Amino acid sequence: MIVRERRKEIGVLKAIGSSNIKIVTQFISESVSLTFLGTLVGLVAGALLASPIMNVLVSSSLTSGQQPERIMGGGIGGRMGMVIMNGQSTIRNLNAVVSYNIILYGLAAALVIAIIGSAIPAWLISKVRPSEVLRGE
Repeated sequence: MIVRERRKEIGVLKAIGSSNIKIVTQFISESVSLTFLGTLVGLVAGALLASPIMNVLVSSSLTSGQQPERIMGGGIGGRMGMVIMNGQSTIRNLNAVVSYNIILYGLAAALVIAIIGSAIPAWLISKVRPSEVLRGE
């Protein structure tokens, strides 16, 4: 969308002598900058909100105050219910942990998508003649 919206700017750049490679490089650098900014914001938000969100999700999925017999019934089911209740106390003690590998893989995927997503449209639009772009708008 950014490339399509700035078609007239690309026409002006071509009219003053800018090469196709320079135009594509400009759009790729803008895309990579926005990707890094988004990654930084996402990392900060993820680090601050991962544990509180997980705690809310875990606590909302667990039933509190139920007896084991109510969960699985009496007899043998009561024993199964006890196992489930013990498992619930373990689930409540979960911690959200994200390794550096996941962060790096996510960043690499975002960069590849940003580069491809900006390079292809910029290259295609940079092929047009400046007179066509400036006359058409």
